[in-house]
Amino acid sequence: MKTLFTVTFALTVATIFGQTTTTPKTVIVTKYSKTVPTGKKWILEVGKTTKVQVTDEVLTSGDMCNAMFLSNHRMITSINRGDIYKNEGFGIILKNPEKVPYTNDYTYELTPISFVDKTFSVYDFQNKKPEEVGVKKLIFKAGENVFVGNCLESIEMIEVNMTAQELADEKKKQGEEIKLKSAKAKNYCIPIDPEKYVAKGTKPILKDSLIKYVIFESPVVVFRKRNQKGGYDNVHHWALSLTQNEFIMETSGMEEKYSVLGAKYDDQLHMQEFQLADETGQFTHKLNLCYSNSSNEYRVLFSSIDNKDDYQFQSVTIKDKQLQTK
Repeated sequence: MKTLFTVTFALTVATIFGQTTTTPKTVIVTKYSKTVPTGKKWILEVGKTTKVQVTDEVLTSGDMCNAMFLSNHRMITSINRGDIYKNEGFGIILKNPEKVPYTNDYTYELTPISFVDKTFSVYDFQNKKPEEVGVKKLIFKAGENVFVGNCLESIEMIEVNMTAQELADEKKKQGEEIKLKSAKAKNYCIPIDPEKYVAKGTKPILKDSLIKYVIFESPVVVFRKRNQKGGYDNVHHWALSLTQNEFIMETSGMEEKYSVLGAKYDDQLHMQEFQLADETGQFTHKLNLCYSNSSNEYRVLFSSIDNKDDYQFQSVTIKDKQLQTK
């Protein structure tokens, strides 16, 4: 009997200590962007308590952050996916915010009821319960950049491993993105204007190919702005910066930024056309580039797709340029 008890006890101990329990890792997301590691995902889920650190505004009576945090339907913002120029923001509808003992006045535990995006309106509460608004879970996948803002200083998230299917899907997605990026990169070039009739579809001769970035300078611009008369500016110097992701047009007291959607050759203008998007991601403007052998200079046109804005830069030179590595 004693022998049987000893064997049973030993098997029980071996079973207990042989088991491995996986404790989810906690990550703290702050106002400084962090990238989700390869093979991982960060999660926030309704009904699961998390810790946050709020800003001064949450504790300041009369501030919007304070009003949202103390309203009938408590809320705090924001958790962001992307970068500071282009991101997708989320807010938390919450319950039971409690200060964490022995920390500070800014650290709270709270339980999310729902997560909402920019389409949310407080009027949604007229027809829906808080738990019926928005989504039940926020998932940030490997490679995505995450940061907080507005009324939040930091928030805790749970880090878990991606499933085998998610890893396979991510690998496929990355492969497609590489192909797309490679195809897009080949269109980052500046053709030479033939300055004579050529048949449509004729492949242009290139002045510059596989551009990584280029910075143009121009001392003169002829422009036409919507609802205004056209003008001629030879007082200000303009800097025009083009990368594979962004176009920046700037002069004294003015700067405009656009993201680059893609590029193609314009058979009619004999120029390379770069499609540009505003901060909302909408295609709003075009940048056309070519080189003229007769004038020995670059030609740069910037215009809105509705043709109400138009800038024709003159005496254009290249200040700096770098090509892609093949």
